[in-house]
Amino acid sequence: MNEPTPPEMDKARARAERSRYYLGWLGRIWGGRRNAPVNIAGLAILVSFGLLAYIVIFNNGVPEASENLVTGCISIIVLGLGYLFGKGIGTERERDP
Repeated sequence: MNEPTPPEMDKARARAERSRYYLGWLGRIWGGRRNAPVNIAGLAILVSFGLLAYIVIFNNGVPEASENLVTGCISIIVLGLGYLFGKGIGTERERDP
C-alpha cells in the first residue's frame, strides 16, 4: 500500500477544513448541497412514522383528532418518499465545494 506523503496529507486536511468552513454548523448536521434535502426528507419521514406509531399505540380517545393526525402523517410520509425516489440522487448537477 502507498502511504500518503506529508504534502498529500496537508492537501487532504486543507480540503477537509475548507469543506467544514463551507458547510457551517447546520451543514455538519444536514450535509452538503446534495445531501441536505435527502437527509431532511428522511428525517421528516422518520418523525412522521414515529408520530403515527404513537397515535396508533396510544389512541387518546378523540377519533377526529387522531384521524386528522394520521392523515397528516401519511401525507408527509408519501410526499417524502415521492421526493426521495423522484429526486434522482445520482445526478451530478451540483457539487459540494
